Amino acid sequence: MIYEEVAHIIKDQKLKNYLFFEEPNYEPNHIGILKKDNIYEVFATSKRGAISGIKSFNLEEEALENFISRLESLNRLLQKKLFKGY
Repeated sequence: MIYEEVAHIIKDQKLKNYLFFEEPNYEPNHIGILKKDNIYEVFATSKRGAISGIKSFNLEEEALENFISRLESLNRLLQKKLFKGY
């Protein structure tokens, strides 16, 4: 998977709550990806915006696959909560 594919998936599936190569700023319930010193980090933020679940990758392709997988899962969860009235 490459950067352009991820951008296309995000747009086509209307995915929300992501930080795509952006520094986290205490945004709650987001999935993010960053590049630091040639290492890609995929992470989640809690309902209070704290970073957790950091997974590091050497290859961008693997990081992007993990990012989109986690983002799709988060969006499914948020959609279920929305329909249940949360």
